[in-house]
Amino acid sequence: MSEPVKDMDTEDIQLEMGRIEALYRERVLGGRVRIVSLPGRKCRPRIMDTILGFEIRAGSRKIACPDMASARYLVIFTELGLDRVCIPYDPTRTARILPELEHSFRRVKELSSRAADSQTARRRTGRTYARLRDRLRKVEQSVAKIDSC
Repeated sequence: MSEPVKDMDTEDIQLEMGRIEALYRERVLGGRVRIVSLPGRKCRPRIMDTILGFEIRAGSRKIACPDMASARYLVIFTELGLDRVCIPYDPTRTARILPELEHSFRRVKELSSRAADSQTARRRTGRTYARLRDRLRKVEQSVAKIDSC
């Protein structure tokens, strides 16, 4: 009885990963973007409110963000472990993309962490994040026709 649940979870993960990929391809890379360097390893980033705006703390690294929408956007890709990401120049575009992106990413996290024990859940989440990183890099290369945005 547990096998069909795993299959359904895998299909749901693939569906959500496809949504993230499509959002990134069509709504982010479809307009003007800038590159933001990220730590390049999986971590648990935190958003900090500072006098000059917001910053993301990922390990010992700090990434400055002009607004909360940009910070929330970057947290997703920092948590995935990307070393760079394209972000729209226009923060209102980022804010419009963000709810769908956060929803799909939250679903990927929930579905990939379902397992009998925590060790299996961590391995499954790591593999899922690696596949998603690869898919996003391929989208950047195919849409932007360059190795980095």
